[in-house]
Amino acid sequence: MESETLNELTTLPLLPLRGLTAFPGATMKFDVERPMSVAALNAALGTDQRIFLVSQKDISTEIPTAEHLYHIGTVCMIRQILRIPGTGLVKVMVEGEYRARIVSLNESLPNYSAVLEKIETEPCPATTPNLEAKLRRCLTLLDEYCSVSDSVSPDVCLQAADSNDLGFVADFVAQNVVLKHTEKQRVLEQMSAKRRLDLVMRLVNREINVLTLERELEEVTKQEMERSQRDYYLREQLKVIRYELGEGEDDAPEELDEYRRKIRALNLEKATEEKLLKEVSRLAKQPFGSSESAVIRNYLDICIELPWNTRTNDTADIKKAKKCLDEDHYGLDKVKERILEYLAVRQIAPEAKGGVLCLVGPPGVGKTSVAISIARATNRALARVSLGGVHDEAE
Repeated sequence: MESETLNELTTLPLLPLRGLTAFPGATMKFDVERPMSVAALNAALGTDQRIFLVSQKDISTEIPTAEHLYHIGTVCMIRQILRIPGTGLVKVMVEGEYRARIVSLNESLPNYSAVLEKIETEPCPATTPNLEAKLRRCLTLLDEYCSVSDSVSPDVCLQAADSNDLGFVADFVAQNVVLKHTEKQRVLEQMSAKRRLDLVMRLVNREINVLTLERELEEVTKQEMERSQRDYYLREQLKVIRYELGEGEDDAPEELDEYRRKIRALNLEKATEEKLLKEVSRLAKQPFGSSESAVIRNYLDICIELPWNTRTNDTADIKKAKKCLDEDHYGLDKVKERILEYLAVRQIAPEAKGGVLCLVGPPGVGKTSVAISIARATNRALARVSLGGVHDEAE
C-alpha cells in the first residue's frame, strides 16, 4: 500500500525554473542568468549545496511571486557549476533528491528562500506480473521514443532499465523525454507511483505519435524540395543547351510571365486559374519549335480573349424582337414566327435552360443576318465562328 508521509520542515534557497521541471533521482543541466537565481545558487553553495527547484506557472514572468510558482518542487544537490567569464551566465548540473512542498515563501532579495515540507513515498517495486508488465511497457515506449527522437541518447534506456521501482522509472522517463513543463509538473505532483507511471506512459505514447507524424511531414517536404531543386537544375541546363545551339529562347521567360500576368488579371475561379497556369507550365517545358507549344499558345490566347466575368442583361420583349426582325428582314415569316415563339417561351419560363436554334439554308439566304438580329433584339453579345470545310459532326 503506497502512502505519503510529511517529515520535518527545512529552509533552503529557492530557484524558480522557467519551462523546466526537476525530478528526484534524475540529473538535470540548465543555464541560470537571472540575478535572483544566481544569488540562490551562491547561497546554496555557502551551506550544504542543496537548493529547492520549483517551476513557474508562466515562463514569461521575470520576477515571480508566490502565486506564479507551483507549490511542489524538488530538493536537489548541486553537482557542478560553470561560470562563463564576461557574462552573467552560469551553467549548472544538479541531481534531484526528493519532493518537497512549500510551507512558506520568503520573497526578500537578493534570493528567495522557502520553508519546505519533505514528501516521502514508499518505493513500489514491480513484484507482481501486472506491475512488471507496466514497467516493461514503459521501457518499450522509452525505446521507441529514442528511435524517433534525436534529443535522447540510447544510454538513457539502459539507465532506466537498471531500476525495478515504478516511481523512479516514471520520474526518470519524465525527466528525459521532451514534454511541456505543465505536463511534467503533473507527473511531479502525482504521488502514487502506479498512477504516475500510467500518466507517463500516456504522455510518452502521445509524444511518439506526434514525432512520427512530424517526421513523415518532414520527409514529404524534403522530397518536394529535392524535386523542385532537380527541376530547376534541369531547366538551367536546358537553357544553356539552347543557348549553345543558338535557338534563341531569350524571350521565352518574358512570354510566360506575360501569360501568367494576364491570367491572374482575369480574376477567374480558382480551378480555372490553376488549369490555365498549369498550361503555362506545360508551355515552359516544351522543346523549342515543337508543334505542341503552338497548340498550347493558341489555346491560351483564346482563353485569355474570352469575355470572362462579363455579363449582359437579356431582354425577352416580344414587340421589340418583332420590330427588329421586321426592320432587318423582309419576308421570312416562318423563321420570324419560330424565333418569336422561342422568345415567348423564354418570357414565360425565364428559369428554363437555354435552347439551340438551327437555321439551315444555302449561302446568302440570311442565316447570319437573322442571328445578328436576334442578338440585337435580346441585348446579347454575338460571337461568329466559321465552320467552313467541316465534314464530320465530331469536329
